[in-house]
Amino acid sequence: MNAQFERLIHEALPTGKRSLTFTLAVSVKRVVSDQIEQEMCKTQLTKNILAHRMGTSRAAVNRLLDPENTSITLNTLEKVALALNKRLKVELA
Repeated sequence: MNAQFERLIHEALPTGKRSLTFTLAVSVKRVVSDQIEQEMCKTQLTKNILAHRMGTSRAAVNRLLDPENTSITLNTLEKVALALNKRLKVELA
C-alpha cells in the first residue's frame, strides 16, 4: 500500500481551497476504497451483498467506496474488513 499511497499523494497536490490535510485524507480514502473494490472484484461480491454482510444499506457502501467522502469510522472499516473476510490493520508511519 505504501507505493500506491505515495503515488496518490504526489498526484493530489493541494489546489484552490483544498487544504493539505483534506488532500491527504482523500488520498488515504482512495487507497482504502481501491482495496475494497479490488477485493469485491476478486470475490465477485456485489455492493448489495457487501451491504447485507455489513448490516448496512447499499447507500452506505456507496459512501464507503466514494474516495471524496472522507467521513469513515474505524467501526465501519472493521465491518467491511469482516464482511470481506479480512483483518483491519491501522498503522501510523
